[in-house]
Amino acid sequence: REELPRLAGRGGLPQALWRMRRFLSCAFVFSTFDMAMQDPLNAFLYSMVECPAPAPDAGGVCPEGAALDGPGVCVAEPRSSPSWSLSAHCADKDYVVRTATQVRGAIQIAHQVASIVVLLFAGHVVDLVGRRPVLMAALLCQVAFCGMLLGASFLGMSDPTAIKVLLTMAYASCGAAVSLFSPAANAMVADLSGGNASLRGDGFAALGMISNVSLVVGFAAMYPILSMHLTDYTPMWACFLAIAVAALAMNGCLLPETLPAPTKEEDQELQHSTCKRAMLEVSTGFRVVAADPFLCVFVFVASFATMAAMGSITLLAPYQVVVLQYGNAKASVCGMLLPVLGMLASGSASPLIRRCGAAELLLAVLVVAAAGVAIVGGGA
Repeated sequence: REELPRLAGRGGLPQALWRMRRFLSCAFVFSTFDMAMQDPLNAFLYSMVECPAPAPDAGGVCPEGAALDGPGVCVAEPRSSPSWSLSAHCADKDYVVRTATQVRGAIQIAHQVASIVVLLFAGHVVDLVGRRPVLMAALLCQVAFCGMLLGASFLGMSDPTAIKVLLTMAYASCGAAVSLFSPAANAMVADLSGGNASLRGDGFAALGMISNVSLVVGFAAMYPILSMHLTDYTPMWACFLAIAVAALAMNGCLLPETLPAPTKEEDQELQHSTCKRAMLEVSTGFRVVAADPFLCVFVFVASFATMAAMGSITLLAPYQVVVLQYGNAKASVCGMLLPVLGMLASGSASPLIRRCGAAELLLAVLVVAAAGVAIVGGGA
């Protein structure tokens, strides 16, 4: 392991960004790639839906996505039409969106299960093998994600069972990637902060800033693709796969290892069974949370706030497409507000922690989250 420069002096966001530039470049690539694939994935699922040719109802009205062309005949709207069904294989927009949303909801379970399972062991593995190998494994999961979606696109709807298996495995690999990346990234920030709490806050603020910048870049990069209203996403997934492989190779050359050399006692402790050690760390973590009243309440409330936020974001795309009549590209633009606000929050986090304290700032975060969920409910 090479000796890495530590954050020194009074610190601040600019210094953290400079000192951790190689690690943050990896975080930027990972987060950009992770977010860039989300909106095209919705569009890809829409494009895979098939249904019989629709017929007009008793009043002679065709479903949205089709237009009446003579008595009893509905023809699909062209891709240039705002009423296009989003699939070349089904001219019923409501059916397309409903079916794709149900499929995504089902395979999202694989994402969550894989995320939870990997997270149970990730902390111990990060300390056992190092930060760099775990970050590389997260990037490798992104390569697998793109490869499986490319395979699903090649198959089309010729084998629905194989498509569902590939989509489920792809989502599982995506969940594993996030759960591997998060603890390794946090540990690397802690390593580079040199034990200084203020500088560690600067490092996490820098990581949050880079993550949100990457979200903006990801959304902006995908807007032209979504505007094309593709019916075949095979070339896009092939390009994504090539980029993922290139990112894996680049970070393999540039990413440093920051794991401190363990003491003799720590080395002996790490040699214990990985499964047993992971279970012990998880149980210890729960005991630590339960022993601190503030932390216990915060984790409990934050969990519900996170579930509400993620549920709202998941339903946002179909709501915009069906109710507001937005296209895929226009619907993706609304998501750019999230990282913009995230950048502002990350930039102000470090001075606010110094001025207000961590506990007070966490309470303010929960208040803002609760207000956001209430606004979503009122708007709906």
